[in-house]
Parts: sequence; structure tokens; C-alpha cells
Amino acid sequence: MLELALSILYLGEGAKRGSASLGSSDPLILLFTIKAVENIYGIPKWKIKAELHIRQDQNGIDLMKHWSNTLNIPVQNFSFVTDKRPIKSKTYETYKGVCVLRFGGFAIQRRLVFLSRGFCNKISNTDD
Repeated sequence: MLELALSILYLGEGAKRGSASLGSSDPLILLFTIKAVENIYGIPKWKIKAELHIRQDQNGIDLMKHWSNTLNIPVQNFSFVTDKRPIKSKTYETYKGVCVLRFGGFAIQRRLVFLSRGFCNKISNTDD
């Protein structure tokens, strides 16, 4: 059941090509993902990499520390990418960027997509 829940979340928030990664600005979604990946696939959190997507007016170093503390992942596992688009308005104080967790190879990515699509097809009575 846990893997099915992760796969449905992955269908909405995860990468559909390449290695297994999932991004969100919601700490609860990311904490769930970390715990599920640990429990299902045995991947310890210290092996999970994280990439932050932040706005120009945000401090990447501070946000890496914030997400490291929030998710209990070593800060050295983080990198950040700054959005180069012009800033039209100041970023809200509570917005901490989007954190993309990278936690597995093609096999995990394919399995999660396969499970979620299969489940959705069964419930919606389609053959895709």
C-alpha cells in the first residue's frame, strides 16, 4: 500500500523520464517521500540528493540549511539552481523554493510510473 501511495504521488510530482526524482515546495510531501523510499527500497536518507529551485531574491546557502534541517538530509547533499527570470514581485517570506529529491535510478522511476498508471487505468477502466 505504501508503494502504491508513493507511485500515485510520483505520477503527479515525479520525473517521468530519467532517474527517480520528485519535487515539491511542501515539506510534508518530501518527508513522506523520504520515509517511503527508505522503507520500500532501503535507500538511506544520506544517499538522497536534493536540488533546490529558488528565485533570484533568495539566498541559496540559507535555503540549503533550511531544507537540510527540515528533511534531515546532510547539507552537502544539496545544490541549488537560481531562476533567471526577472523578479516582478518580492518572494513571500514563507516560500522556500522547490526541493527536488533524487533517490533512485531508472528501475525505481519505471516501477513507480508503471504502478501509478496501471492503478489509474484500472480505476478509470482504460487500457492505456
